[in-house]
Amino acid sequence: MSFFPSIFWIFFDKVFLILLSTFSFFIFAIYLEPSELGKGVMFIAIPGLIAGLFSGMIESPLVSKDIIEDGEYSTVLWFSAILSIVLFIFVIVIGYVLLENENDLFLLGIATSTIIFILISRPFLAKLRRDNNFKSIALRAFLGKCIGFIGGVSLAIKGYGELSIVIQFVLQEFVSLCVMAFTMRSIISFSFSSKLLSNTLRMGRYLSISALSNSVMNNGLPLVLGTVSGTESVGLFNFSNRIVALPRDAIFNGINSYALPSFARVQSDIMVLEKKFSDSNRLSSLLVFPVFSGLAITAPLIINTIFGDKWTDSIIYLQYLALIAIVRSLYLFHSSLFLVLKIPNIITKKELFSSIIGLSLVFLFGRDYGPGAGVLATGFYTFTCFLWNISAIKKAISYPTTKFIGDIFPAFCLSITMVFVVYWVENSLFYFDNNIKLIMSILSGIIVYSIGILFFENKRVGPIFRRRCKK
Repeated sequence: MSFFPSIFWIFFDKVFLILLSTFSFFIFAIYLEPSELGKGVMFIAIPGLIAGLFSGMIESPLVSKDIIEDGEYSTVLWFSAILSIVLFIFVIVIGYVLLENENDLFLLGIATSTIIFILISRPFLAKLRRDNNFKSIALRAFLGKCIGFIGGVSLAIKGYGELSIVIQFVLQEFVSLCVMAFTMRSIISFSFSSKLLSNTLRMGRYLSISALSNSVMNNGLPLVLGTVSGTESVGLFNFSNRIVALPRDAIFNGINSYALPSFARVQSDIMVLEKKFSDSNRLSSLLVFPVFSGLAITAPLIINTIFGDKWTDSIIYLQYLALIAIVRSLYLFHSSLFLVLKIPNIITKKELFSSIIGLSLVFLFGRDYGPGAGVLATGFYTFTCFLWNISAIKKAISYPTTKFIGDIFPAFCLSITMVFVVYWVENSLFYFDNNIKLIMSILSGIIVYSIGILFFENKRVGPIFRRRCKK
């Protein structure tokens, strides 16, 4: 698939569909209390934590291999099915022992079923990514999100609370798997090779450690925070984090979906790979910096105008998380590059260490600081991972610190300028209501930043964009 069609379907999958997620999130924020939102998030975090450990081990090796042998997809598929069923039974047994409330056990059973759907879908998704079939990736996500949206939102409006969160999550994963299994029946066969499985798992074991560190922070954090501080703290933190995650995941996942195959195609020429890595950092910073610096400065207006007083306490957490997302973007492409260079384990242990320390911070400070402890842990994990990645990249390729600073400096300067302009606009419109202020703030930020790109970065960004368009 050529550049423009690939980018379109990546945009459709990761950006356009975010509007649907935003709408459902808006409805949940209106109809659910923070405690209900927090409880629902805790239940879906359990399968997310477990499936996240094994997803990278299964999918990423299939994507990055030079050649896929006959029967390899089906081998991994049956392994995923058996593993997921074992994990599902294990979680249910643990829940039966620990949970006294039958409703909670019922919610756990429904939520945990997604372990099966997520793991079985990995071989299908790996083949689509290898084939650059971003259209099919987008369409299966579209159907899953639409049906999940209908089910979850309907339950939220009818007052089913945390059940609506769980049902939306389950329907999304189930429908997505059904669509891929129906359209890719060719990889469903009864062939199984222990040798092929061993090779795949050997390559993926370090990737599973890296995935575990991310899964611990994304899914383990709500569980620990809820244990020490209660479901309301989880709800406030998740609300803030979700507002940041909607654009962050759309941008980061969309870019990385194209980055890994793109890096893999030029992995034999290290100089071309280094150039592409540098260009990618420069372009991504120009996209990411204004989005999240703008989100941080307009957070009070966004919360007070759109969501109301119920979520006012989340403003400060939202601002810090938006700034943390900028730091995260500084090592956006590093994992893809390490995977292509066959050194995926270069920082995995350090990332896992950072995630464990991060969860320890939540455990220590969660009772006193509530959602703030989650923000602290997220910031610690992100900043330390940034240091690990910067240190590792110097060992992998020739990418000096001065070159790195040069790649992100234009976006930093333009974003700072945009923030000052937006701040001035917000504080100058005394006689307008918050709706007008929010609209004018966003428009002024877009105009100022676009003018900056046009006058100061056109000569550098233009050639990069044109080179990519030819591919």
